[in-house]
Amino acid sequence: MEGQVQIKSGRKRFGRHLWDKRYFMLDTRRCWLKVFEKQPSGGIDGGEEVDTIDTLNIKFLEHLSSKKGGARFDIHKTDGTIMQVQAATATEGGQWTDALQRNAERAEELEGSGELDTRRSQYREALEREKREAEQKEKEAAEAAERAKREAEEATEKAKQEAQAAAAAEKAKQEAESAAAAAAAEKAQQEAEAAAAAEKARQEAEAAAAADENAKQEADAAAAAEKAGQEAEAAAAAEKAKQEAEAAAAAEKAKQEAEAAAAAEKAKQEAEAAAAAEKARQEAEAAAAADENAKQEADAAAAAEKARQEAEAA
Repeated sequence: MEGQVQIKSGRKRFGRHLWDKRYFMLDTRRCWLKVFEKQPSGGIDGGEEVDTIDTLNIKFLEHLSSKKGGARFDIHKTDGTIMQVQAATATEGGQWTDALQRNAERAEELEGSGELDTRRSQYREALEREKREAEQKEKEAAEAAERAKREAEEATEKAKQEAQAAAAAEKAKQEAESAAAAAAAEKAQQEAEAAAAAEKARQEAEAAAAADENAKQEADAAAAAEKAGQEAEAAAAAEKAKQEAEAAAAAEKAKQEAEAAAAAEKAKQEAEAAAAAEKARQEAEAAAAADENAKQEADAAAAAEKARQEAEAA
């Protein structure tokens, strides 16, 4: 159980007692009533208490129902002192009275079995362990801070040395640049002289090249003339060969046309002969038909004559 209360202080103002605001938190497991100035943000073990009351030392509690509308209650301790407390409401006053009374009775039971000492020892050991861990963390943090400080000092010293080295390097660079400038001037003069000599050599080379070019052009002209003559001869030979090929082609074409005409004539003659043969066949067939008709007529006449004779004989 926990909550905001007021406790009567020994101070007075204008002849009246003063009341201090306090925050009660009842540790029912270890039977302690812890008193804080204000509600601790970290729970019952997360604040700095101003007082801790062992409920074993509570003789009895008195709920003063007639005081402050029933919100007042007194905690009578075994040493004879009395803590006068005022809750926010009468209901809370009664709840605090009942809770503290029950816990005081529970504390006596646990004290008799030795369980209370065990619980409190475990709690103190846990607090001690947490304290040691916190101290260890603080020690480690301090060591880390010291190490960081040394590293920062070393880095500062290193940076200082690097700056000195950079300054020395800059100075050496400037001296080297001065020496390089002098060497560059000497080199530039030598390069200028070399350039003049190179220009003279280039002009002489250009003159020699011009002479070689003229000679080359004359040689190219002679070669071109020779080549033109050869090409003309080749063109004439090609033209002659072309004409001969055209004549041969014309002769071949004439031969093919003559052969085609002969073949056409032969085909014509063969067609005419076939037509004549067909005509002769048709005429022969007509003659044969006429002979057959004549034969049939003669046979008919003979039969008629025979019939007549037989009739006459009869």
